[in-house]
Amino acid sequence: MQEDQLLPIADLDRGFIRPTYQAQVMVSYMQAGLICEYVAGRWGQQGLKDMLRQFADGAETADAVRAALGIEASEFDENFAAHLDAELGTVLENLESWQKAQRDAHQSASDGNWPSALTAATRAVELFPDYVDQGSAWLIKARAHDEANEPAQALSTLLEYHRRGGHEPAALRRLADRLYERDRLEDAVAVLNDLLLVAPLQRELHADLGDRLLEAERPDEALVEYQIYAGLDPHDRAAAHFRLARAHHALGDAARAREQLLYALEIAPHYREAQQLLLEIVR
Repeated sequence: MQEDQLLPIADLDRGFIRPTYQAQVMVSYMQAGLICEYVAGRWGQQGLKDMLRQFADGAETADAVRAALGIEASEFDENFAAHLDAELGTVLENLESWQKAQRDAHQSASDGNWPSALTAATRAVELFPDYVDQGSAWLIKARAHDEANEPAQALSTLLEYHRRGGHEPAALRRLADRLYERDRLEDAVAVLNDLLLVAPLQRELHADLGDRLLEAERPDEALVEYQIYAGLDPHDRAAAHFRLARAHHALGDAARAREQLLYALEIAPHYREAQQLLLEIVR
């Protein structure tokens, strides 16, 4: 935006297939996403659907904008530019200051100077609070609060990072654990569900989410997570069968619970928890 490298909507395809500068493909993806958000915000989801129908019929972009949104592409560009300026104008005005605060925060964190890191990270998030991608100052700020033995401030920082769309897996896992430790079970489950969107193949994540769902008395959802966990070939297959048994038992399906317990005990005959649950079902 600062270097006026965004393309008119009618020419946006060119940024993907004939880029003229390094990283233009990524810039074009970002611009396309912002355009979709803008269309949905102004014309609703129907505006995006109408544009898709135009593209399906072979319309060029300018024609699709005119037919679906009722304005010319040039007018769309003007309105979209005004929208971006309203959203990000303040960030552009402070871009160099934000970049310096980011650098200072990372350098201080690397040096182990956490008071200085906290000051710089706080400045960075004040200047650009929506930056939650790689190297986000929100995470340095949270770590600095931890280093200063300020767990409440660290938690609130991670919550704000998550609320703004932060999705770094280790950070979300840390946030979920801290919420659970504070008896905020439903909030922890919500964060773990979001984490699955960026780390769907983490076996232990599915197991932990299943445990939390079972504790929250949501056994049907827990069963799904346990089935996924078992399907990802965990190292402890006896524990996987035991988890499935617990979910079936909570759902009132004694036959399937007993079946899974027998599988668990076939692998680990002295599995005490499985023995106890099987006795309870048999009795």
